Amino acid sequence: MQTEIVITEEERAEFDEFKRQKRVDDAKAFVGKIECDLSSPTLEKEVLKRTLASATALKLGGVCVMPGLIKICKMVLGERHNTSLIALISHPHGGDTVKIKQKAIREAIKDGADEVEVTACLQNIKSGNWGLVKKELKKLKKAAKKKALRVNFQAPLLLSSELTKVCAIAAECGVNSVVIASLAYGTANEEGVVFTVKNAIKDRCQIIVYGAENASKINTLADIGVAKICIKNAVEAAQLIISAAENSGTYAPSNQKNTVQ
Repeated sequence: MQTEIVITEEERAEFDEFKRQKRVDDAKAFVGKIECDLSSPTLEKEVLKRTLASATALKLGGVCVMPGLIKICKMVLGERHNTSLIALISHPHGGDTVKIKQKAIREAIKDGADEVEVTACLQNIKSGNWGLVKKELKKLKKAAKKKALRVNFQAPLLLSSELTKVCAIAAECGVNSVVIASLAYGTANEEGVVFTVKNAIKDRCQIIVYGAENASKINTLADIGVAKICIKNAVEAAQLIISAAENSGTYAPSNQKNTVQ
């Protein structure tokens, strides 16, 4: 005769709490894939400070700022912080000379940047001058030394064949991450674009995307292999994700209407 297993209210409550905590832990890990885009030229100092404090408290994946703000960001975050400080160099056009980009990389690292993101020379890509493209990427990688180098190729301005070629070269040159776009020239967070880049880099570097319409879009991008998604109101999005996990267990609802670009 089979003995009926009786679960007490206390045991059920403990199990429910275990499941809740697991959801929250998963949500917090997911938040680590989100970066905050602080590249606005009208960004106010107090807003910057509040956002940095929230970003490190939430353990966001990173905060992206213009090089001139690296020093103040490092002061606010302190030596030990839970979010990566990323300097945006030659953003968003990539038209600076390689020497200017190299100098900017070195200065950003000296000021305290954990990573550097450099927009590549789009003219060289569009003209098919792949020798110059490779030369630039190698010099940028050398300037970054041990710091992670992310290169932005502004995909909305490129043909699929150009994006494939330049991403393959970037992976060959040891670039740590390929940034598909920065929203300056339009979005490029479509699944087809991501798969084009994935096929080109073949897991030799990471993929970073700017912009996502809602929490569900962030989840989709993460599911198809995007390492980081950079959005403007990342703090609010992260808080929403964690709160949803605590209350309902769903931290990327498909019907979420909040814009999180």
